[in-house]
Amino acid sequence: MIDYNVFDMTYSDFGAEMINEIIDIYISEHESRFITLKENIDSGDLDSMGKNAHSLKGATSVLYDTDVAELARQMEFKGKKNDSSGINDLYDNLHKEANRLIEDLKQLKKKYPI
Repeated sequence: MIDYNVFDMTYSDFGAEMINEIIDIYISEHESRFITLKENIDSGDLDSMGKNAHSLKGATSVLYDTDVAELARQMEFKGKKNDSSGINDLYDNLHKEANRLIEDLKQLKKKYPI
């Protein structure tokens, strides 16, 4: 879940156009990030999975969604440890939470009309 108070405090000086651009970039990259993660998992490339999860964690952290960032951190850690146990369930949970974040971001854009 987005911490809206922190988001507003952080981005209040950016202006609606910049905020919408940040949100649009995240949304536009969303599906390809998850396709890549799934390909990494299916091919057993846990090193790449960990690196891609790290990238997702960073992109999500700037939006102040700690739930998605934490799941991405867990996936990153599994990649670093070459640990595939429970990875499909973790992927499913991460994807579900990230899809929820996308819906939250679409609603958030309405707060910052351009």
